[in-house]
Amino acid sequence: MVQTTTNLLSNSIKFTPSGGLIHVQCRLPPSSSQANRVNMVEVSVSDNGLGIPVTEHGRIFDRFQQAESSLSDGPAGAGLGLAISKEIAVHRGGKTWVESEPDEGNTFFFTVPVADATN
Repeated sequence: MVQTTTNLLSNSIKFTPSGGLIHVQCRLPPSSSQANRVNMVEVSVSDNGLGIPVTEHGRIFDRFQQAESSLSDGPAGAGLGLAISKEIAVHRGGKTWVESEPDEGNTFFFTVPVADATN
């Protein structure tokens, strides 16, 4: 979780203009499945940076991919941070996603199962 949070926070810092806002939140959302009763913890990193077009939301979690809007004048990167974050979350039984629109900022999310304290 530390690596995933660090990757998302690092991206927000890189792509949010000076004086922008970044917000990190962790919560326990209601369980979506009563059958298996697996509770997830949800971590989100929000910023008021560039934003990403909806058409790019799926591909930015692929290796060596970046949003087109981040490539013009912004900082360069290898395009691996989101792919690594996704792999970590999926490996732990969770998922990643983004909610974003151009010029409206971004919120990146990931979930992982809550550890069972009885084990």
